[in-house]
Amino acid sequence: MKKKILIKYGIPAAAMVLAVFSVLTAGLRTRGGQSGDLKGLAPDIPQGSVQTLVLSWGPYKTTLANSNGVWMVTERNVPADVGLIVRLTEKISRIRPVKRILPVDDALLERLHLKPEGKNPGMRITLKNAEGKPLYDLTTGKFFYMDQETPGEQRAPDGRYMARITTDGKIMPFLTAGVMDEFLPVPGAWIRLPPFEHPENTLQVRFYSDSPGYPSWLLARPDITKDFALLLPPGKHRISVEKIRELFTLLSRHYAGDLMPKQDFSTRKTIGTLELTDKSGIVRRIFLFRAGKKVCCTLSADVRPVRGKKLPEAEQAAKRFNALCSKVYAVGEKSLEILIRVPEEILQK
Repeated sequence: MKKKILIKYGIPAAAMVLAVFSVLTAGLRTRGGQSGDLKGLAPDIPQGSVQTLVLSWGPYKTTLANSNGVWMVTERNVPADVGLIVRLTEKISRIRPVKRILPVDDALLERLHLKPEGKNPGMRITLKNAEGKPLYDLTTGKFFYMDQETPGEQRAPDGRYMARITTDGKIMPFLTAGVMDEFLPVPGAWIRLPPFEHPENTLQVRFYSDSPGYPSWLLARPDITKDFALLLPPGKHRISVEKIRELFTLLSRHYAGDLMPKQDFSTRKTIGTLELTDKSGIVRRIFLFRAGKKVCCTLSADVRPVRGKKLPEAEQAAKRFNALCSKVYAVGEKSLEILIRVPEEILQK
């Protein structure tokens, strides 16, 4: 049975695999405790009713609001990543409690990290309607592990303690097979970045270095069915698409961490420019530089002729890209290494 769509343009959530619940519930029976009634714990949200989501954890808070059909990150006043919002609402729609935790007291809530303002707070996620009234208020707490023998860093969680918070403030803890650990309550994680669409269609990847610490390089191929060749520095190395998947994966996701606050960047130290050209002639560029201790970037796109003319679809894609390019973004050091050291990493393998 398909789940209702919680936000506009969302995708229906498939039902959770029942076998997971069976295994998890069986494990819970061996651990004792009272199950309690599961009624009122799972979300039941009218289709298209979610207009605001608020994520908070301790001092961190992110508000995602639908403003005239455009989802915005309120704290940054920039468009939000709608795909990520859809994934979050889809995950929430899939929540299926398998055990209610009773009895409830402050000590239990602290131990399970389910008290939003406790010493060990869980992340709180509130879905609201157009009038600002809560549709579903959730706190995510500690992970649940059926395997108690394997060291924690070597095992994956089998479930998670969560709690529904009622409109009168009552906290109703339960256990579910969903983990939902990929969503962060920081505004930068929800910003819609200029899109590197279909990076697998890339024909050329080039880094122009402006810093002695980073060499320039060029990867190219005649068409998307062929392997990349390292043309600069010159050599006979053949490089498959799989070898640069890490770069493409980063560009398809969150390659920048947040917006930089307004400041004077006139004393910046340029690192270089990463340039990607695809088969339709779109050239997307990331200009990388340091501002103090921060790595930053700006972006731009234009279109080169293909067989003597610029393709209309390429011009539209470049326009979409440039529409989001008026900001300065912060780039993490790890992302910087992936962006500019690809050939060196490849040649070492």
